[in-house]
Amino acid sequence: MTEIVFWQSMISPHQAGLVQALAARPGLEVTYIATEAVRRSRAAMGWVEPSLGGAQLKLAETGAEIAALAQSFAPDAIHLCQGFRGNGTISHALPALARKGARIGVMMEAIDQRGKTGWLKKPLYKRQVKHYGDAVSFCLAISEEAERFIAECGFRADRIYPFSYFLRQAPETAETRKPTRQIVYVGRLIALKRVDLLIEAFGALNQPGTTLKIIGSGPLEGELQALARTQPNATAIEWLGTVTNEDAQQAIANSDCLILSSEYDGWGAVVTEALLAGTPAICSSACGAKVAVSNSGAGGVFASGDRVSLERLLGLQVNDAPWGGPQRAKMRTWAQNALSAEAGAGYLEAIIASLGHNLAPPAAPWIMPYGAEIPQKIKTFVTG
Repeated sequence: MTEIVFWQSMISPHQAGLVQALAARPGLEVTYIATEAVRRSRAAMGWVEPSLGGAQLKLAETGAEIAALAQSFAPDAIHLCQGFRGNGTISHALPALARKGARIGVMMEAIDQRGKTGWLKKPLYKRQVKHYGDAVSFCLAISEEAERFIAECGFRADRIYPFSYFLRQAPETAETRKPTRQIVYVGRLIALKRVDLLIEAFGALNQPGTTLKIIGSGPLEGELQALARTQPNATAIEWLGTVTNEDAQQAIANSDCLILSSEYDGWGAVVTEALLAGTPAICSSACGAKVAVSNSGAGGVFASGDRVSLERLLGLQVNDAPWGGPQRAKMRTWAQNALSAEAGAGYLEAIIASLGHNLAPPAAPWIMPYGAEIPQKIKTFVTG
């Protein structure tokens, strides 16, 4: 029996599907440790405590509780920590596990180095890698940028594995759909997400019969709604506010395209949700999910901050033939093999199996282009 322990600051809906799928695989015992179930700020966005399936949940609110839990696991357990530094109280897990000599993996997104103090982050991570690098067996790097960053900080390249957010299968498109073409954005209304860029690009497009649904809330809501009112197609922009995750997923499944226009996103789990629903996605070049979008067979990646580039991709998507049932079904199959919770569970198990055995590392499943024959090795990620 292989024991896998997740150490996270909260129960993340972006990890819950993977945890469920791992717990359902034979020979695996999974524990999820968090300092809180759902953070208040996330609850205000409509997040609810996700199910972890057969995994055991333990909440630890203090560093002392975390240190005690670290000592309670068997020496051969695999521990997956949330990053090398920061992340509040859960950051006590890494030093406690290192002192114990446990088998440690670190899961991390790309580090946002924008802003006046962004240049300080690389030296801080270099110090952490120098201190804990020998104790950490492997790093699950969520995005190409994360891979490059942690390697530049001194972590051994042969211990870095590309990773993603693997989610449960999304709902299918509703049987009856409106005759209009529908574009959707799901996320917070903050400067980082560049919803202003999306509104301006949609306004410049001004395509009759096309609507833009904006799902989410945030401090820029009033400002963005004012910007929307200046667009020639202002009445085609719908504001849905905060909705449940299930309703957001259904809106994505019923749309012709999802847009993620962020000037920085470590991955962009909403892109994975779209692809699993068979809905094409357009994202900026500053989103970690861009490699999955590029291999998905539709949508595209625009230059971050470039409205003209985004407008061009929007135009191509809207003016192309409708993304119909067979195309959606094929994309859903591709995404199921590339980005589903089951695919992620098989991929992670293959990574763990390769550690210390001189085995070739498994290929990341989402590097398989849409429409390509699924190699047997990738099939095993899903079937086990």
